[in-house]
Amino acid sequence: MGLILLVFFFIVSAMFDYEQDLYLWISLVLSVVLSIVIPIRRYKKAIKNKERLSLEVNNIESLKNELNQLSQDDPNRKTKKEELEKLENQFRKDQDYRKQKKEFFKNIALLIFVFLLTLGLLIWFFSGDDPVENKVTSSKTTINESGRKALVQRWNDPGYTEASFPQKDSFWIFIKSPPNPADVYATMACKIAKSEYNVKGFTITIWGFDKVKYGKARCY
Repeated sequence: MGLILLVFFFIVSAMFDYEQDLYLWISLVLSVVLSIVIPIRRYKKAIKNKERLSLEVNNIESLKNELNQLSQDDPNRKTKKEELEKLENQFRKDQDYRKQKKEFFKNIALLIFVFLLTLGLLIWFFSGDDPVENKVTSSKTTINESGRKALVQRWNDPGYTEASFPQKDSFWIFIKSPPNPADVYATMACKIAKSEYNVKGFTITIWGFDKVKYGKARCY
């Protein structure tokens, strides 16, 4: 489970362009804690199962010895034999149950991993960030630096709005009181960027001054 969470948070941190260190620290802490707690619990449980298994085996062997010491005509022989069969059947059932339980948890771990991976991919897909497409687009088009600078100035109003290009394919707008959600606002900003400043090829993200993400839109 610790490894699964580590992989999941690493994927999430790689998909988003803000607070990556936070996701990595969360994944590291959870992975370390779970990597310590889970083995300890499994070890304790394995000790209990081993003791129970040893007790069942001893009981079976003890009954076999008693049964061998009884004569064929002994009236207790039938009772002992039935008791031995019950213990052996229960022992086999316990063995089968342990195997099924082990297989069940393996499948559950696999399902959780697939679910978290799928969830991460869906978050990445619907977030609008496409690093591969952005990279291809950036390599094929010439960046309008003057247009980008003018776009940044459009949203620079100290105390109310700030803007910047932290990366070539990301445009961030910080607003004092942004709408929630702000996807429509980001789409509007994209239209302004294209029509008034002749710039595109990036994802617009709307942030609050509290560093909370409120919305985003692709602008290509």
